[in-house]
Amino acid sequence: MTNQNLEIASMPLKPGTDLTKGCYAVYHGLQKESPDVVELAIHWESLDAHKAFVTSTSYGPFSAKVGTLMGGPGQFYNLSIPAEYPVSIPLSAPVTESLSLYLDPSHENTAFEAN
Repeated sequence: MTNQNLEIASMPLKPGTDLTKGCYAVYHGLQKESPDVVELAIHWESLDAHKAFVTSTSYGPFSAKVGTLMGGPGQFYNLSIPAEYPVSIPLSAPVTESLSLYLDPSHENTAFEAN
């Protein structure tokens, strides 16, 4: 049996370098049920930081490059998670399961948040 390879890269950045302002981390993995679908969890400082990246000059080339890998349209949505529940804890686990729930558009957020 041939050994597998794991590359670990550690590259020092120049002081003050911020590759994407407001982006803390990017987690990714293939769906177990659909291995041709990649799931990304991008941890942003805020929704405004994400929007700033989307409107930046570097987003166009980034989006074009990612687009060459896609086999169809993606699904994108943002979640607002209270700061007292750091997403880095579950997303840095060896396995993280995600669940997508879809609520009727008329559903009141206040009813959801009360539970």
